[in-house]
Amino acid sequence: MTPTLKPSLLSTVFTDGSADGAVPAGGLTFHSGSIFGVTNEGGGFNEDGVLFQLTPDGNGKWNEGPVHVFEGEADGAVPSPVIFDAAGNLYGEAVSFGEYGYGLISNSLQSRLAGR
Repeated sequence: MTPTLKPSLLSTVFTDGSADGAVPAGGLTFHSGSIFGVTNEGGGFNEDGVLFQLTPDGNGKWNEGPVHVFEGEADGAVPSPVIFDAAGNLYGEAVSFGEYGYGLISNSLQSRLAGR
């Protein structure tokens, strides 16, 4: 049996652009009612990617906001999808740059979620 998708159930919740990020990467992560994702391009001056958060507004729409704009130095570039541990701590990786230039795995983005 082949499942049938009803197109009426699918809708666009966000369309990214260069300032908010471009080239969505990997999957999305659901946490505490929000959707988190990354882009491999766009964002700041160096356009090295963005970690973004989509939050429902209660009226069927989503509010988008960048959590972090990667600058390609110590914070890395070309991020991969993020994960949360059981305690709600955020972890992510970037496949290039970082302290030694070979990418990084970090939970330093956690502080950016405060107040969101």
